[in-house]
Amino acid sequence: MDPELIRARVAAVKDDATREAAAGMVDHALVAVVKLQEVDLAALEREVSTRPPAALWASAADQMTAFWLALEELRQVMLPLLEAADPGGAAPAGDGLNLDAFSAGDEAPVEPGAAPAAVAVPAPAATSMNPLLHRIGETAWAMSFVLSGEVQGFRRRIAALLKLEDSWELVDAVQDHLAHTRNGLVALLNGVFLALPSRLGEDAESEASFELTVARELRSRVFELRDSILDLERQLRTLPPPSWQPLLARAKDAVEAFMFSPGFTWMRAADKRAYLSQRQVLIEVLEMWSPLRAVPARRAIETMARFLEAMQVLNNRESLVAHDRAALMTVVSKLELAAKAHGSSAREAVGAALAALAEAQGRDRELDQLLAQSMVPGNPIRVGEILTRAGSVLRQLGG
Repeated sequence: MDPELIRARVAAVKDDATREAAAGMVDHALVAVVKLQEVDLAALEREVSTRPPAALWASAADQMTAFWLALEELRQVMLPLLEAADPGGAAPAGDGLNLDAFSAGDEAPVEPGAAPAAVAVPAPAATSMNPLLHRIGETAWAMSFVLSGEVQGFRRRIAALLKLEDSWELVDAVQDHLAHTRNGLVALLNGVFLALPSRLGEDAESEASFELTVARELRSRVFELRDSILDLERQLRTLPPPSWQPLLARAKDAVEAFMFSPGFTWMRAADKRAYLSQRQVLIEVLEMWSPLRAVPARRAIETMARFLEAMQVLNNRESLVAHDRAALMTVVSKLELAAKAHGSSAREAVGAALAALAEAQGRDRELDQLLAQSMVPGNPIRVGEILTRAGSVLRQLGG
């Protein structure tokens, strides 16, 4: 994610509340990225064979604490948007990153210092919240939950890791934790970027290219996860329960890999909650695994499989907003060009518009019907109706 590109798009937002909320999230997320990069993983790897885990952790504790505090400041910025974006839902991270407590052991190996002060962000009531601010709030809801859960989960493991003889397990855990949080921050920045309308000007083409790349990657990631879970479901039906644990671990790893990808950011708030709930069930099954838990394990995989199958109709959901917005912009521009052109030029423009409309198929039922009618030989192409409806749907998507 190019910081200058996202800051330029945020600065172009006309609504003050949306611009301030987006700017606060972006600025604090970029600060957290900087703090993450200051954690010297190379030094940990150099000293892993010469220092015990406790001494190794002490050398990185200050850098890790600074990073966690940056994440907590980011969470405080996002906090006012959480309830507004998901009214009536459970608070995703009500206790924050819990930097004052260390529940896994008798004492914490880190002294984080005073908690940062909350930063005020304008958050209109949910009933009056504009669509852009609402979409940013959904991203805040999801990533606050994800980042808080990742930090608390890692901190619960530290006490046990410090008692081990092999320092490599600590280093591996730190590397995984930083990779997860880095991916979470990137997903947050991408979510804010894609929630805002494209700018007009010299960078419009690069922004549109970025949006399409992310949208297409999202589609492939969801399908990849779906195929992986469906394959595991088939294996559970043929293998005896005593051999299921590695399969369930693979399912959990696949689910968490998607959770730290751009795909998770674009899911609707209700879908995010369903996804996180299913992930938690997998975690609980694995934490106390035995063949006697085969029934809840099978049910967890089947539930996840059905959920992902339902998401195959991606064009009807938020996940392909960027892709469909770009396609409909092409439809509108080509049809407007066709209205001004004559002969072969007009026919070429209409053809390009219909091809772009096919790319957005599934987004709007009326447009799908108009496209189907246009594809029947001998039927007239209802250019005016397509243009009017495409423009209306495009405005709904922030285009």
